[in-house]
Amino acid sequence: MSRTETLKRSTAVAHATRLASLESQTRRLLELQQQVSEQVQELREIRAQIPEDLARALMPLAESMAQLTEETRRTLETVVTQARAGHNEVLAQVESVAAEAEESIKAMKAAATRMEKSLNAALRRAQEAEEEGRSSRFGLMVTVALLTALPCVGSVLWLAWKAGLLTIPLFAR
Repeated sequence: MSRTETLKRSTAVAHATRLASLESQTRRLLELQQQVSEQVQELREIRAQIPEDLARALMPLAESMAQLTEETRRTLETVVTQARAGHNEVLAQVESVAAEAEESIKAMKAAATRMEKSLNAALRRAQEAEEEGRSSRFGLMVTVALLTALPCVGSVLWLAWKAGLLTIPLFAR
């Protein structure tokens, strides 16, 4: 065999080997292309199904949220109605207590005025008795009456002042 033949044979063998390798690679590429095409088709099908699946999955959630919203609205209406009724009731009670307090203040002022008049009358009688020379027993009785009544009147006035029913300009809070 000549060199030329050897080169031709070796080139033909190399060419055949390369051709076989290329054919093998081409088949492999075609198989891969087929797999990729199938996967693309699967993805298209999945992508088309995702919104439908998502809509089916979210529908119960949307219905639950609508029910919760409606229930919350009804509950808030009830709470607002009850709060208004409670407010009106408390307002009426406060007005009633304020009216009673005003009446109590008037009654205590009237009692204090009567007591003051009684004390002034007792003092006048005591002074008149002293001037007329009556016994000092009457003056002692007036003094005891004053000393007895004064702490009672003072404690009633102090309680009224402490409760806010009476204001004394000198000790205004």
